[in-house]
Amino acid sequence: MTQENKQKVRKLVEVLEGQGNYALAAALLSADYRGHLPFGEVDGRDKYLSTTKMLRTAFPDMDVRLTQLVAEDDMVAIRLVVSGTHLGEFQGLPPTGREIQMNGAAFFRLAGGKIVEGWSFANLFALIQELGAIAI
Repeated sequence: MTQENKQKVRKLVEVLEGQGNYALAAALLSADYRGHLPFGEVDGRDKYLSTTKMLRTAFPDMDVRLTQLVAEDDMVAIRLVVSGTHLGEFQGLPPTGREIQMNGAAFFRLAGGKIVEGWSFANLFALIQELGAIAI
């Protein structure tokens, strides 16, 4: 089961955040998926997919590279590096054309063969600073 869970999370990252294949991502997520994201809570698979679409609109060339994937029981943990170019609005910030790179981590819980809950962690302050919205 642990290997199967790892494969599902790896596939979610590949198809959703790497390729933008929302139909395949929807098949991996439960309809009542609950996401705990750095910029708010997301209830339901459709809202989570909408949030991901917003990110892909803001960073259309977004590339997600898994650097670590670990699983135990019903939980899968990942570390990743996200890069892209800010070409669309992000959190009210107009496009800057700046390239970004951000490290992140996430935990996913699986039940009944679906991803049912996720916790994502990223340094949004550093990202906003990298986009030039905050000067230090």
